[in-house]
Amino acid sequence: MATASPWQRPFDSQADIVIVGGGIIGAATAFWLGHLAPSRRVVLLEARHLAHGASGRNAGFLLLGTHSDYASAVDTYGRDAARRIWQFTRETFRHIVEDVDDGQIGLETVGSVIAAGTEGEAERLRRSHALLAEDGVESRWLDHARCAGGS
Repeated sequence: MATASPWQRPFDSQADIVIVGGGIIGAATAFWLGHLAPSRRVVLLEARHLAHGASGRNAGFLLLGTHSDYASAVDTYGRDAARRIWQFTRETFRHIVEDVDDGQIGLETVGSVIAAGTEGEAERLRRSHALLAEDGVESRWLDHARCAGGS
């Protein structure tokens, strides 16, 4: 007699949108789809429990924006789209802090640091810092001397 994986059994629920994976991205996607399209039935499938995998360990980061710095996002997507992306991720973060983390997730808000490895990266990050300030996003620039223990 063959055994059937839980993934091989028929899914017995009706859904307009099915999201597989209850990590940070899956949960945020389900939340926003439910918020932005309330007439759609959104189903989130998770094999174990929310944030079981990488989102519950060291890879579960909530950062503002995209994978790149703000200046690069402005260059790639345009100023308005980059600003909207940063606002969207800030709003998602606020919702997670206020609406989701009731002490069971163990969310810690500690900020982040982006370090330049080359002078070209440093210039792009200086530009990002200036653009973020213009768009009302808090950031702080630390030059090499301050990071290396100088004054």
